[in-house]
Amino acid sequence: MIKLDRRLILNFDWTLFILVLIISGIGLLNIYSAGFSLTDF
Repeated sequence: MIKLDRRLILNFDWTLFILVLIISGIGLLNIYSAGFSLTDF
């Protein structure tokens, strides 16, 4: 099992991590919507 240092968790930049997740999600939605067509059914 991986041991995590408590200082690593406390000093982690959670704001940056959440922003990266949000921007990545928006990017994935853009890629998905670019290839999506209602007439493909």
